[in-house]
Amino acid sequence: MSAFVKGVVFILLATSLSSFTMADTGIYIGAEAGITDVRHGNFEDDTGYNVYLGWSFIKNGAVELSYGDLGTFELKTNDKTSIAVEDVMLLNFAASGVIIPAWGTFIDFRVGGYQLTLTPTIDNSANSKASDETGFAVGYGFGQPLGTEHLLWTVHAQYFFGVETDVDLVSYSTGIRFKF
Repeated sequence: MSAFVKGVVFILLATSLSSFTMADTGIYIGAEAGITDVRHGNFEDDTGYNVYLGWSFIKNGAVELSYGDLGTFELKTNDKTSIAVEDVMLLNFAASGVIIPAWGTFIDFRVGGYQLTLTPTIDNSANSKASDETGFAVGYGFGQPLGTEHLLWTVHAQYFFGVETDVDLVSYSTGIRFKF
């Protein structure tokens, strides 16, 4: 399925949330950690993190800006070759909705763009040249209040299309969000 078709499907899913409502609008911050899976080649998965700031400007919509590091991936067959994926910046638009009102459980769908720095290292060479990459990302997740409406546990998956020719990344993470 092409990136365009996936984007259209995402937008249709996101707009279907119009019957749901979030608790309120406002600013929130969060931090998540998890693993990143390389969807090409024979690379080992690695751990990563992201921190983000969001603004819920309407009951079902938000804008998020995040910064993170998705990890360094080494070839499984050759420990002298690796690719570091660093300085990941994401601008996401999110649509959210409460799915279990009694518990406050919500789901969200995200679509956005990214910029990141790739640094390949071949045979432990110091001559590796970093490159900046940009592209399209989609994601989904859910959240659960932790005893108060201001502190939430979150779980997300974010798919990064075309990080390098024919290389896609998927980041799976869990963390905490604080709503002001």
